[in-house]
Amino acid sequence: MVSKPGCQRGTNKERIEHLESELSVVQEGLLQMEETLNRLSTMLITNQETPNHGNHQGNDGGQQIVSAKTTKLEFPRFMGDDPTEWFNRVHQFFEYQGTAEAQKVSMAAYHLEGEANQWWQWIRRTFRYEGHVLSWEKFKEEL
Repeated sequence: MVSKPGCQRGTNKERIEHLESELSVVQEGLLQMEETLNRLSTMLITNQETPNHGNHQGNDGGQQIVSAKTTKLEFPRFMGDDPTEWFNRVHQFFEYQGTAEAQKVSMAAYHLEGEANQWWQWIRRTFRYEGHVLSWEKFKEEL
């Protein structure tokens, strides 16, 4: 058998065994990274739960200036009843999360259920057919 320069030599079985051993090394590395990430996450959570006793002074005389967002907010679902309260909660969610304008419609639409989701399917097809993009303001107006 003629071998080209740069090609691996050996049987397919030997190549497979070599690849399997390399794969196990990669898997071990991934496990180590996962363990490290878990330890770091635990440390961060522990540090965030530790009360501030004036040990971390900022420029405001003892209070921390930067705080991490640790509260998990659930996006409100909408089934087609009065949208006023839903829009208020959605606005609060978007404001807290710093949601980009371009993501608002798709995120809100994902959380529509029942008749509201049927409406969404219709309005989306209509706007696409007409060649229009449904902005957040237009979405609110239409709903």
